[in-house]
Amino acid sequence: DPFGLAVSVEADDSLAVEMTLTNSGEDDVAFDIDSRLVKDENELWGGPRRDDPGDVIDQFNPPGGAVNHYNVGLAWDLDNQWMWNNDFHTGRACALDPANEYRPAREFAVEARCMSIGLLNGHLYMVVDPQSYLTHYNRNGDRLGNIQLPYTSYAVTASRELGLLFVMGNDGNIHVYRMNEEDGSLGEEVGRIANWAGFINNTPCRSMCWIDKHPDGQMWFNSTRGPDNNANHVWELAIDTDRWTVLELVQVFQSRIGAGQQHWDGVGHDDRNLWLSWWAIPEIRIVDDGIREFHMLTFDPETGVIPSEDSETVTILVEPGESEAGIYNMLIEIELSEPEEMRDD
Repeated sequence: DPFGLAVSVEADDSLAVEMTLTNSGEDDVAFDIDSRLVKDENELWGGPRRDDPGDVIDQFNPPGGAVNHYNVGLAWDLDNQWMWNNDFHTGRACALDPANEYRPAREFAVEARCMSIGLLNGHLYMVVDPQSYLTHYNRNGDRLGNIQLPYTSYAVTASRELGLLFVMGNDGNIHVYRMNEEDGSLGEEVGRIANWAGFINNTPCRSMCWIDKHPDGQMWFNSTRGPDNNANHVWELAIDTDRWTVLELVQVFQSRIGAGQQHWDGVGHDDRNLWLSWWAIPEIRIVDDGIREFHMLTFDPETGVIPSEDSETVTILVEPGESEAGIYNMLIEIELSEPEEMRDD
């Protein structure tokens, strides 16, 4: 049943509250917990405001990273807290672990010439230049075949929250698919975003990243030019998910100074910061996305499985951080589902 709680926390302090999830049914139940601000004009809240876009937070050399080398595919793995990355030249994919100095937690061979990468329901989808299919793997590196498409694929990303895969094609559209959860095969095409290129000034771009936690600007691109110069720029667009059309350009900022821009220069996001990769330099850079992320609540564990006739205690940690003083109404959302029968991890 729904419940509520009220807490008061001083600045630079924190508070832990325990919540018990009970499964009184006969079947195991999987849970996934998230939270969000309830935005109302009558509330007093110091919600997310613009931060400093493009500020470098960290940088590192991925395996095989080198100048004039494509390590551009980036896809966040929320379940494992890894960033998947692939290497066009050596035909390798790896899961980079930020908690272990970005060392590979998993690594395996993939088809040569892989570029953009997307992750959905434990399935990895990779663009192969210049083919009209996505190559398809699970997290263990088992190849599951190819996803055939009626166009050449340029970029791929996914929405875990919506259960959708987005594929940029050479026909100028971003195609939106509902994939089959069990085997990861191609499902129904539910929409096409046709007007996106004009919002980034039709600059050459073959990378994109959908960010569920940015409902006011979900799709991001790393392009070869900006509004005023030929440097790499990052663009954030707001998408209408009912009509599958771009509503507005939310922000644009320069992401790298220097020559050597490529259409494939990559973009990813770890639910807090942007990850950017380029052909012209060996490093992957983690940069501020220009949005002050609101992470007052964290959950431990955030996901899990509760056996039949059992319970799970979840610790809710309340940390104001740099948030402004005020009253914040938060909605804690607990998604319940059947446990995955065949987990790759």
